[in-house]
Amino acid sequence: MGNSPGGSGCGSVMAGPESGSGGSRASGATATSAGVPEGPLRWACDLRSLLVDLDGLRLFEQFLAQEGASKDGLYFWFACNGLRSNLEPSTQLQ
Repeated sequence: MGNSPGGSGCGSVMAGPESGSGGSRASGATATSAGVPEGPLRWACDLRSLLVDLDGLRLFEQFLAQEGASKDGLYFWFACNGLRSNLEPSTQLQ
């Protein structure tokens, strides 16, 4: 995942604040000049941007349910990120 060949402008959209808190951040309230909220533009850049945005996560969960897919992989991703954020710097693998 990343920038599309046509240049989607993900770098400029990603310049805004990110929480990295695993979903406690609400969707971006600001909008671009085209009227599209920044949150959905970030979702197009990478999966992490989708999953750390509360609205993006809810929509992704709805999509998984609609497709009949298991949420186990999603739960595993959050567990790994939670564990990673709780490790002390001295105990992290280099």
